[in-house]
Amino acid sequence: MKKKIFAIALAAVLVCGLLAMGGPALASGISVVIDGVPVTFDQPPIIEDGRTLVPLRAIFEALGAVIDWEQSTQTVTAVKGDVTVIMQIGNNVYTRNGVQITLDVPPQLVGGRTMVPARASGESFGAHVDWDQASQTVIISTDGAVTPPPPPVALSNGTTPGNLQNYGWYAISGEWIYYRGGQSMSGRSLFRERVEPRRENNRNEFDRTELARGVNPSAINVVGDQVFYISGRDRGIYRVGVDGSGNTLVTARGTSTNDNVIVVGEWIYYEEAGNIMRVGLDGANKSTVVARSSDPNAGGYFLIGVSSDRICYAKHFRTTPQGFPDRNDPDAGYFSVKTDGSDTVRLTTGIHNLATVDGDHLYYYGGGVFENGHLYKVSLSTGSRTQLTNQEVSLGTGVLNADGDYLYYVSVPDDAIYRISVNGGPSTQLHDKFAFNIHVFGDWLYFFSESRHMKMRIDGTGLTLFKSDS
Repeated sequence: MKKKIFAIALAAVLVCGLLAMGGPALASGISVVIDGVPVTFDQPPIIEDGRTLVPLRAIFEALGAVIDWEQSTQTVTAVKGDVTVIMQIGNNVYTRNGVQITLDVPPQLVGGRTMVPARASGESFGAHVDWDQASQTVIISTDGAVTPPPPPVALSNGTTPGNLQNYGWYAISGEWIYYRGGQSMSGRSLFRERVEPRRENNRNEFDRTELARGVNPSAINVVGDQVFYISGRDRGIYRVGVDGSGNTLVTARGTSTNDNVIVVGEWIYYEEAGNIMRVGLDGANKSTVVARSSDPNAGGYFLIGVSSDRICYAKHFRTTPQGFPDRNDPDAGYFSVKTDGSDTVRLTTGIHNLATVDGDHLYYYGGGVFENGHLYKVSLSTGSRTQLTNQEVSLGTGVLNADGDYLYYVSVPDDAIYRISVNGGPSTQLHDKFAFNIHVFGDWLYFFSESRHMKMRIDGTGLTLFKSDS
């Protein structure tokens, strides 16, 4: 009898010790219902870091998905209609049709079952997930659920005009991200690594590779097996293989400070000595698309973006006899022209600190001599203009981007990231810390903040460190 009591006491001590060590705890009393029907589990839900984890298979199959388990990589693939969800044990990043989504708690194996956060299990296939505190019930509803946004369209050059206006520090092609990184401000390098790590020996492996050392790259474009970029060493346009081979000068640009270089089809568009130029991917057939005036005091041209068959560019202010920009110059403004140099359309009077191109529109901030402090969009083909903001805003220098649905900017004096619909309306704050060089890739924003490379979802959630070697 004494041995039995001792055994019971010892077991109790061991259980308490395990709980004290922070292991997952059974979520006693928690239930899950889908469209009003209770879900039965052979492995009860657990609590991990304050999150309720449920058996993935039971939820996905109740939602009508087909499940496949790959033992060697401990990966679950679930398919329902045109939606494919991939999750991996121990990896807090999963994909939905190739779009990365970050989990608060990674999937884990418990009792032979893959356990995932309850919210992610429902929202992965577009269901709506609620929590009822009183009954301790996870409520998943497929009736009237909002389908998550589609995956991003593959970009032919790995980036967008808006990203390149933000210096083009990142580009994504396939499963790889190419970026400017390294420790030294005078010698940053061009790197590539996996957007989503592979799992090996219970570790995330990003397979990071240095492609070009100390080149201070900007305007990164990726076309096929070649990476094009501007080198901060001599302002020239270079190309290097995605494996780091054959780093070669494509064309020199003299002392040009315009870092906007855009690869479209078989051509590289860029600015040189105030002229809008283009050259073949191999450096041949260099030509002038828009020539600067021969008047030495006339303003030069500055490339904003190339979209479809049109180039958007700015004509700078004339220089006064005292050597200063004439900010009342009526000839200054934004223009668009076809890629063959024909059909010039004037878009604005005067130029502004912030402008970007997305689709068939120019977006710009009107703070300055010619406009009030509003955001506008202008058709590249017709010049018709729409005011997006209802009240004046004040934007930080060098941060404006668009993704087809939203315009992203940094406001001053609060130095926070905001977004506004490209059709206008109220602005929404996404991040409350100063940031610059905002890049948009599908559902994610990549940017530089507090001396770190960061990323977060376009709705302001999922903020995480992208790289710490900034």
